[in-house]
Amino acid sequence: RQTTSGLKFPTIIGHRGTAEIGIRDGQLLGVDGQPLRPGAAPLRIGNSAGAIDRARADGVKWIELDLRVSSDGALVVFHDESLFPRVRDASPGDQLSEYSSRELAAMALAVQPPQQVLFLQGVLSRFEKQDVVLVFDIKDKNAAGLLCDKLTEVFSRETLDPEQIVVF
Repeated sequence: RQTTSGLKFPTIIGHRGTAEIGIRDGQLLGVDGQPLRPGAAPLRIGNSAGAIDRARADGVKWIELDLRVSSDGALVVFHDESLFPRVRDASPGDQLSEYSSRELAAMALAVQPPQQVLFLQGVLSRFEKQDVVLVFDIKDKNAAGLLCDKLTEVFSRETLDPEQIVVF
């Protein structure tokens, strides 16, 4: 079935992009479901540029991303409140909301090659005028109002079509 916007159903959604790992008991898992050996890093983790790129390369047009808020109010594309084990050198007690956007921007995700933590503004800029629908899962109650403000600003510039955004 096709909608007025040209989207066809059923639709495949890239959950956090297309990642190659999971987490169990605080350990990163490989594609085989087993813990990665010490010092090893996956190619992609969810909510990363690599995961988004892989989903797009696989033809996925809907990308689901999670949103949280940094200590200074920036919208961060990240699933868990805990930075561990997805961020290189993070400790089990490190919480995303305790870090500023500047501090988070300096952190590297635990992938090879290294990638930075993503922010909403960068994701929105990246998909201007592209055939993609971004689905945002608000993980932090403080993110809803900030997201509405940011989307209002983006839509007023007409760089993204409102049909490209789904929020839940």
